[in-house]
Amino acid sequence: MLCIAVALLVVACDPGMTIRQAQTRNDSRTGLGTIGSRVAITVKTTRQLYGEAWYDPEVTVTNSMDSPLAVTSVELVTQRRAYTNTSQQPENYPKVIRPGNTETMKVSFRLDAGVHETFRQPAELRVHYLTGNKEEIARITLLRGSLEISH
Repeated sequence: MLCIAVALLVVACDPGMTIRQAQTRNDSRTGLGTIGSRVAITVKTTRQLYGEAWYDPEVTVTNSMDSPLAVTSVELVTQRRAYTNTSQQPENYPKVIRPGNTETMKVSFRLDAGVHETFRQPAELRVHYLTGNKEEIARITLLRGSLEISH
């Protein structure tokens, strides 16, 4: 019984939070979640402890264009700095997504500080991709929240 009580106290010392995407609109001027309505990204909500210095979201990219696109990289941009994807799956890039298809990717970011500090201000997840000979970026805003928020 004492071990369970100690374990609960240790977990309670590092409260949790969520990291979720901001509400998106199909507005090419804001860049929230879309580039026009042709490429959309969705980031699955994660639940993490404040002090964790990693962020490994599941990212879904939908190609609504008439031509394929090739995802070349994913980055996390915070107030402090930009983080590159450190996923152990290098075969993810370039990730070709055919017209009308959706692909899910697991990405990993190792942070300089805990998630509570890193996401104190909204952050942006950027998916870099090629369509034809043109480089584009799809963006989505990420926000921290309490554990009670379920999106």
